[in-house]
Amino acid sequence: MNGQRPLPAVDEHGVIGTPERAEPATRVARGGRIDPALFAESLAALLEAGLPVLDALHTLGQRAASPALARLVQELDRALREGLSLSAALGRHRQVFGDVLVALVQSAERTSNLGESLSRYSSDMRAQQAMRRRVLGSALYPAVVVSVGLLVIGFLLTYVMPRFAEMVLQADMKISGGSRVLMELSAVMHRGGALTLVLLLAVAALPGLAFGTARGRALVGRLLARIPAWGRTLHEYHLARFFNSAALLLRGGLTVVRAIELASDTLDEVNRERMRGVVARLSAGQDVAGALGAEGIDDDLVIRLVEVGQRSGTLGQQFQRVAMLMDIEVSRRIDWATRLFEPLLMLFIGLVVGGIVVLMYMPILELATAIE
Repeated sequence: MNGQRPLPAVDEHGVIGTPERAEPATRVARGGRIDPALFAESLAALLEAGLPVLDALHTLGQRAASPALARLVQELDRALREGLSLSAALGRHRQVFGDVLVALVQSAERTSNLGESLSRYSSDMRAQQAMRRRVLGSALYPAVVVSVGLLVIGFLLTYVMPRFAEMVLQADMKISGGSRVLMELSAVMHRGGALTLVLLLAVAALPGLAFGTARGRALVGRLLARIPAWGRTLHEYHLARFFNSAALLLRGGLTVVRAIELASDTLDEVNRERMRGVVARLSAGQDVAGALGAEGIDDDLVIRLVEVGQRSGTLGQQFQRVAMLMDIEVSRRIDWATRLFEPLLMLFIGLVVGGIVVLMYMPILELATAIE
């Protein structure tokens, strides 16, 4: 949703012309994190209550939850008082609101259903955010379990095992091969001292680094995409977001080509390239179903629903239905993977920790057996 392409200007007859040069974004966007769905939801509520746009923005500015949002609303208010439309004002902060919302507002300004369009946008974005959190959560939990397990293993090898090793060596006990290897590894880690501690803390911080930044999430996504089952789930998750955004834009009055072009910003790079091909085929006169199939979006259910939408003039509704079905399928796979993978992961970590403990106590047990 955060593409940087300028939107084309549209006159009162719906003719696409040359876009005006957008003014540079102000510091408002960098002053803090702003949720465009919450902004749209709040603005829609005020507009549907009967307030003019300027009064609605003034009210939002008074109850802004953060200084960044307050500054942003002030910038929007100033732009409107200078004579710009709301879509042009939002376009100055495209990195905050994204092309989809700007285009939706631009279309709604011609049809006088701005409140309804903003409300629909906020509802769809809330659903997408909920699914995104679920996808990230399904990957975050195993990462945290692995990190905690590695920290426990590191603590055992660095601070517990050397004490046992010292006791065993002083007692001149018989040591098995596995215990000897473990003691040598723990001795190396113990001699590492501060370096070992830094490495352990780095391992503990990996989940936060991976899921706390956009670059980290993108890297995790690329790694997970290499796993066949999870890669397919991520593929359908991105397509669900795409069809949801495209449906929103189509219902907002945009053309099919423009809706697909803007919605493609929600996709990963591979599927974004496919949608560029779809846009090129549509511009050449091919139908939507045929263009999607030719570019590799060949799911029979998707193609059939799109064909129905083309024939009945309900393409936006069918796109929404495709997104809903894909969301259901993604949720089902996440539930299945969670129920299967999490117990296996816990079992693996338990076996590793248990094995270390057994190897630690093995010399003592052997000595006790010999004494008896």
